[in-house]
Amino acid sequence: MTNSEGIALFDVYRFNPKTDAAPRRQRFEVDLERHMTVLDGLRQIQDRRDCLLAFRASCQGGRCGGCAMRINGRIRLACETRIEALRRRVVRVDPLPNLTVIRDLVVDMDPFWRSYEQVRPWLSPDVQYVECERLQTPKERERFCAYIVCILCGACYAACPVVRRSPWFLGPAALAKAFRFAADSRETEAEERLDALNSHAGVWGCDAIFRCVHVCPKGVPPAHAIAAMRRRLVMTKARQLFRLIPFGQGTSTGQW
Repeated sequence: MTNSEGIALFDVYRFNPKTDAAPRRQRFEVDLERHMTVLDGLRQIQDRRDCLLAFRASCQGGRCGGCAMRINGRIRLACETRIEALRRRVVRVDPLPNLTVIRDLVVDMDPFWRSYEQVRPWLSPDVQYVECERLQTPKERERFCAYIVCILCGACYAACPVVRRSPWFLGPAALAKAFRFAADSRETEAEERLDALNSHAGVWGCDAIFRCVHVCPKGVPPAHAIAAMRRRLVMTKARQLFRLIPFGQGTSTGQW
């Protein structure tokens, strides 16, 4: 990773569609400091070497998700990735895959956000609780608690092989968020949510390769949420076919 002078070599993807005919790579020497992150290195390059280097970053604390990129072949948050932990002489930095490059390490997140909006990422509570508190038990909260910590960085979307070949697929982040609300005991439109995802653009498009689980910086398991929604849809259909219960009854969010 470093030499005796305390220098790290950054190999950075560069591309400006307005001026470049094709992408290129550019190397920069970065003066190392103790516990320096890849984001620190990129900022140093921007400050001291090339002010035109473009990348996204905001909080520098692993909360905004803006600095998600591919570092040495793996999708990570640059602000949480220490250079010393990479244990390589060259730090190779690339933009997120599956998304169009706007410039250098900045990608167009519009497809990601369009998918996110399609799952209606908000709660539809019972109107009788609008002006009062509705309590949840710890068990009810536990059903979707792992999905609340999603920071919408796009890492899972970028890693998903289905998104790569099928742009119409909603993607792991959107489906995980759909589960977060469908599994909430306060939600009144859980069945409508699931019915809207009962397609190959929704839960049936997933290949269950689990790359989304492996790359998530916050440990969110989108593939598990997709599997849970598939089970729920199959159970609901089975009940309807065998006329065990009338349609729309007995399928509350408590039966995940």
